Amino acid sequence: MNATGHLPTGKSGLLRRILPAVGLLVVLAFLGARGFSAVESYDFWWHLKTGEWITQEGTLPTVDPYSFTAPDRPWIDHSWLFQVMIHQLFRAGGLPALAGLRIILLLVTVGCIGIYLKRESVPDGIAGLLLIVCLWGACFRLTIRPDLVSVCFTAVFLFLILGYRRSRKPILLWVIAGLIPLWANLHVGALLVPLILAPFAGEPFLSPHPVGAGTRADGNPLRDRWRPAIPLMALWGWSFVGIGMNPWLWKPYGVALGLTRMTGEAFARNLEWARPAVAEFPLFYLSLILVIGLPIGARRLAGFPAFAVIGMLACMSLLSLRFMGIYFLALPFFCAPYFGMRSMAGVRWGRGTPIRVLGESVLLLLLGTALFLHAIHRHPVRADFRRPDRFPMGAVEFLRGREIAPGHLFNDVKFGGYLIWSRFPERQVFIDGRNEVYPDLLREIHGALDSGPAWRGLMNRYGIDSALLR
Repeated sequence: MNATGHLPTGKSGLLRRILPAVGLLVVLAFLGARGFSAVESYDFWWHLKTGEWITQEGTLPTVDPYSFTAPDRPWIDHSWLFQVMIHQLFRAGGLPALAGLRIILLLVTVGCIGIYLKRESVPDGIAGLLLIVCLWGACFRLTIRPDLVSVCFTAVFLFLILGYRRSRKPILLWVIAGLIPLWANLHVGALLVPLILAPFAGEPFLSPHPVGAGTRADGNPLRDRWRPAIPLMALWGWSFVGIGMNPWLWKPYGVALGLTRMTGEAFARNLEWARPAVAEFPLFYLSLILVIGLPIGARRLAGFPAFAVIGMLACMSLLSLRFMGIYFLALPFFCAPYFGMRSMAGVRWGRGTPIRVLGESVLLLLLGTALFLHAIHRHPVRADFRRPDRFPMGAVEFLRGREIAPGHLFNDVKFGGYLIWSRFPERQVFIDGRNEVYPDLLREIHGALDSGPAWRGLMNRYGIDSALLR
């Protein structure tokens, strides 16, 4: 150690590798625990069944085939490509293959974040701490379902667009342009693409100091602001075309917006669309303080586009916790410039003393272990990837081969997806998690809950003579 208390060059290679190694270890442990956790999404099963249906029929469904309460009701299946993909993986390797898909998506997401933090020269300890906090906040949304694609693609798009903002390499924009139609066929979250790109395309006109928009003494300031924006504005315009390159054109986004409005009604309340309560999601509200406090504390806005994107995602998460996974894994792209060593030169990070390196390593290890334990406690790992405490596996086995009633089976909405997977096409379901298919039924159920005669009328109308309840 030299007189300043820092590690001498050439003698600290091993110690300098401790912190990144600890950070990598705890992140990989979390990804393994979360990736191989049991299936927990109620909708996963009907997604898997729909992939099988599309493969067998050789076409996309245009009406609902699964329920006897909404026969032939128009249905826009906006996640068809994801469903076909998980069906093919399931047919090839079962649920472990789908666990592998989840790990790949999470590795791509975390890899983009890690590379960006390194590029912004964020110290290893802060980078590890930031990543662990963001993974903790997003943990409950990292399920095997189509919106995991949107979590991954949001991180990839931010990585690429911020990379272009820094390097001005056109190839990065071409990659984004090619990924937009793919995202549009995997998940309706592709609607985020124009919203993400808009602040970057408008930066030269909205920011007082836009990147790449310098003026020359003999130049036209307006023209000089236009020039760097042209490729981004072209990409933004293309994004509207790209998200419409799916079998349904732009109709899925209207369905998604309509579903958002519908879940605000009493008859269609859904916990997944609920607003996050402060007591249940304190980390989210603390992160909002960070988003507001960093520019104030630094007395500058490190990047207007990133601030606009994270602000948009924060507002969406305030309205519905469904967006919280996307928000938390986009957060490091906003925070990185404030924690980079160039931005915090006055703090004198240096390379660190042995005590500081070891202290940060221990802190990362403790927080990483806590995150790992949280993941396996809230999202158990099972050898068969199934949860009999969550899905009616035993009840379905009991019903298999038995005709206990000649009529229709009433089922809890959360059991609909598993019943579709396990009993269709022999039996159809009363209801499942696709709220957009059942607005009339949901309204009727809500109106009959407090009325015995109305409930009996509802059961009689649909020929219900047995029930499967939680």
